[in-house]
Amino acid sequence: MKHYPVLLFITSILALSASCEYDNPLAVYMDVDFIADSSLEDWTPGGTDAGFAQVTAPEAGDISALPTGAEVFRLELDNLAGNGDFEDGSTVGWVNTGTIGNYTGVPVTSGAALRYVMATSTEDAVFDLDVSSGSSYYLLFDFIVSASGGTGKYDFSIYDTAASSETVSVDGADIADGTAFTNEWLSFTSGSGNEEFVIRGTEQEGYLDNLRLVRIDPGQEISFEVPYMRNADDELPLLNAVYTFSIWVKNEDSAYLTPTVRNRFPARGLTLAMEGIADNGCSGQATVFVTEEELTDVWTEFSVHGSMGIAVQEAPAAVTDPYPPVIRLRITPRDESAAPGYYDIGSILIAAPSLVISSSRN
Repeated sequence: MKHYPVLLFITSILALSASCEYDNPLAVYMDVDFIADSSLEDWTPGGTDAGFAQVTAPEAGDISALPTGAEVFRLELDNLAGNGDFEDGSTVGWVNTGTIGNYTGVPVTSGAALRYVMATSTEDAVFDLDVSSGSSYYLLFDFIVSASGGTGKYDFSIYDTAASSETVSVDGADIADGTAFTNEWLSFTSGSGNEEFVIRGTEQEGYLDNLRLVRIDPGQEISFEVPYMRNADDELPLLNAVYTFSIWVKNEDSAYLTPTVRNRFPARGLTLAMEGIADNGCSGQATVFVTEEELTDVWTEFSVHGSMGIAVQEAPAAVTDPYPPVIRLRITPRDESAAPGYYDIGSILIAAPSLVISSSRN
């Protein structure tokens, strides 16, 4: 008789646990992927210069780590500076009064670089920029002062030919007989749409590589809007809950493997975000920033977690009409939290996005 109270207590706990599991409204939601029925083809590219396209072997690399049947897409911010990698063996796009040439001996990563020699202060080399009036840009490049030059000087600028004025510049004489490339960038807003990149005078000699021009546009991303319910037969509307948005990511093997791929560079980061669509009464926002160092040549799954407030949505007038969207998912091929110099071009491979409920919302 002494053991009966203990047995009754254990029985009560088991019964309570079973009851809680049975009544848990999230039980039927566990492991449900709310975007499993969609394809990356259904995502919407944004911005002026974002490229988004499906790739297959061999560009997709080893896909054995991905979920079965996963599609692989390239997400890329295009380089607006043509021949920025100098891999075609030419100096196409440059006009000069100094001496320039394509040189294969000192590239940053592979292939070739631009060699320049300005013997006097009146000589220069000019590259016309593909820009639009009123838009803002970053121009990024790597350079090294030649050990044979001796002066250690450098002078790079953005010049507005219509206004006949220098927009922004970087110069100095503190890199004497350099032995390693330095990354530099210039930020500017186009006034006339007639800007040039200029290596100007100052008796300088060196090498330039990886010239990249990117428009500053916060909309350069892909996005997908998740409906309140997938269809009229769906019995699982989205709830107030903590969600996990995940995507598989890897660097593109062919980026930098030039001249196989021209003018393409690996992304310098990644941003994943999900947000409640306020126009439909929903709230919540969560973002994760993936650094350049975290991106590798191996497929890796990255996730962002966040609490979403989902408002109940009315059924559409027609059975065939879609339900209103309540969560917006975004992927941007750069780390939006990084320093300005990381506002760069670049490509990344992505696959198998998913959206699941992690837990109930407190």
